[in-house]
Amino acid sequence: MDVTEFDYRGENAVIYEENDVTIRSFPAIHGIDGSVSFALEWNDLKFVFGSDTYPNKWFQDYAKDADLAIHECFIAVPDLVKKMRFTPE
Repeated sequence: MDVTEFDYRGENAVIYEENDVTIRSFPAIHGIDGSVSFALEWNDLKFVFGSDTYPNKWFQDYAKDADLAIHECFIAVPDLVKKMRFTPE
């Protein structure tokens, strides 16, 4: 397995580029810092994966011209506190 580390704070940052494949990352909104979403571009096609994130401006911006976009969601913190009785921390 090859591991490539990248700065999760990048917006539309190229994290992989080889064999005509480009993968970019952009912020995702999740419970802790470090969550990202991805866009994969290859052969004039674009796939965007929203990861486990709350709907956000970055996903909207980078997925609008995608051939396929998947947005996985999680419950927002206020709802976790209210409905699941989690603490805000």
